[in-house]
Amino acid sequence: MNSGERRKEHVPLLSQRSRWIHAALVAAGAVALFALRLLPPSWIERVYSRGAYPSLVRAADILWGWTNASIFEAGSAALLVFLSGWAVLGLARVRRRQGRLRRVLVRGLAHLAAVSGAILFLFAANWGLGYRREPLPARHPELARDATPEEIRAAALAEAAGANLLHLPPANGPLAEFDSAARRGLASVLADYEGFDFRDGPPAKEFLILGKVMDLLGVAGFCSPWTLEAHANPSLPPCRVPFVLAHELAHQAGYPDESEANFLAWLACLASGDPYSAYSGHLSLVLYFESQGAYEEGELGRILEAGPLADRELARRWAAERTNTGSDLWRSGYDAYLKAGGKAEGVRSYSRVVDYAARHRASESPGEEPKGD
Repeated sequence: MNSGERRKEHVPLLSQRSRWIHAALVAAGAVALFALRLLPPSWIERVYSRGAYPSLVRAADILWGWTNASIFEAGSAALLVFLSGWAVLGLARVRRRQGRLRRVLVRGLAHLAAVSGAILFLFAANWGLGYRREPLPARHPELARDATPEEIRAAALAEAAGANLLHLPPANGPLAEFDSAARRGLASVLADYEGFDFRDGPPAKEFLILGKVMDLLGVAGFCSPWTLEAHANPSLPPCRVPFVLAHELAHQAGYPDESEANFLAWLACLASGDPYSAYSGHLSLVLYFESQGAYEEGELGRILEAGPLADRELARRWAAERTNTGSDLWRSGYDAYLKAGGKAEGVRSYSRVVDYAARHRASESPGEEPKGD
């Protein structure tokens, strides 16, 4: 081996500067893991959820609230192109440097560790810490216990009555109209119920390409943890759009827990001042109560009037048509993600809105509508 070959052999995998950057990013990921697992919920509630996070939402609104295009979708496409190019370059290096596969792999693993650390840190700072905030029942004792069968039954009948009372023909207006109503209702609910000022945030966006993926997987809505943009599946039946959008805006407001987002979405729809949004809130709760066996077999066919009954069948058919291998895999993956985030119930936590709504109704004065109407 000549001296030139020896010099090449001793070239370090990473420059000293790169080593420091990689170490810093890996350390940032470790800090994020520590924060996600060990910081007390009361501290996260005070310092992050009610302190730093609202500033992040305002910053997102300033940065990309001006466009109707989904920055998350554009960023995902750019990242896919970058990673594809990175993989191609890596394979090209392997081909050019036969016998040095180990060196290329070690370098690639170092990059992967650094990128993973950066992603984990950004996820925790931008969104993930919200999973560790104090749960709603810690601040609202009426939600702290499971509802009794009698309370669930009474609430289920009240929601069916509300759907009958407020039924309207399908509203096919632009997403911006639903966004405005949902945001108005959520701001009112959070101010009255949580003492929290929520007014800023990027407006609801529509996917151009990822919407087809959402539809294939049966995903009704999505709030990006990176850009804090709310999205609703464009194929949803109109009767479901206001509730789903309010749910995603509750996520945007800093409530990652699915049961809490459902509960706040229900209250937001009722408080929106928009009759069709209120109808969507009632009908969506009817679907959740039905899934939990709150109605007797065939009862909804008797107590729902023709309009709400047709919308209920439309919503059920939409979900059934999107039940496939892909949607099952997505559901399993999201279930694992929620459990890893500390939500032991996984995707079943969505249905806890039944308990929350029943307990909330029972805590109100007899005959009085829920707060936020």
